[in-house]
Amino acid sequence: MKKYLALMTLAAFAVASTGIAAEGEGKGKGKKPPMTPEQRADMMLKNLDKNADAKLDKAELAAQPAPKPKEGAPAPAKPAPTPEERAAKMLERGDANKDGALDKAELITVLTPAPKKPKAKAN
Repeated sequence: MKKYLALMTLAAFAVASTGIAAEGEGKGKGKKPPMTPEQRADMMLKNLDKNADAKLDKAELAAQPAPKPKEGAPAPAKPAPTPEERAAKMLERGDANKDGALDKAELITVLTPAPKKPKAKAN
């Protein structure tokens, strides 16, 4: 009887520890990696391209939700741009063929962060 009880206790412990180990998987790894500009462009075209022309015009770009402020970030010194102002800036920056809309390649260009300038060395 003692062997049976010890064996059952050991089996219960093994099952419980397996569940705890599986529950802990993925924790401590942080958030999932940020989307690439290509992934963001695909998502924006899928969600915002109402006329299905594979381009985003000013009205479609203005329909995208405003970026959420980061938690704990200080309040901005100046008011956030309107959706129309954001759309106009995106078109100004990325509309290479000047057709008034951003295709996927142009959208990727707009969504790709500019390279950071190297810091000047102090002598």
